[in-house]
Amino acid sequence: SQVASINVSLLAVNATALIEFRVHQNYPNPTNLKTTIKFSVNKSEHATVIVYDIVCKQVARLFDGVVQPGHYYGVDFDCSSLSSGIYFYMVTTASHSELKKLVLI
Repeated sequence: SQVASINVSLLAVNATALIEFRVHQNYPNPTNLKTTIKFSVNKSEHATVIVYDIVCKQVARLFDGVVQPGHYYGVDFDCSSLSSGIYFYMVTTASHSELKKLVLI
């Protein structure tokens, strides 16, 4: 198998969010170079954002840390080194998880 080089940067969005667990659809989607995954949480807890390929193999861990309620968090994902296809990203906390589809062209 090939090892992909993936550049990741965390972007804390300076906007107030409702105190709820919510994962937004990545933008833009479909994408070809870079996309942003935005989410919010309903309580202070550890969160991860992981990207999987179509056969559920992990291709990137974009975020792994503690987040606070009342803020939107955004993760910029440079996916230019990946092959075109369908990928999934999952935002997981101790109390919630949500999976969304990402299309790379």
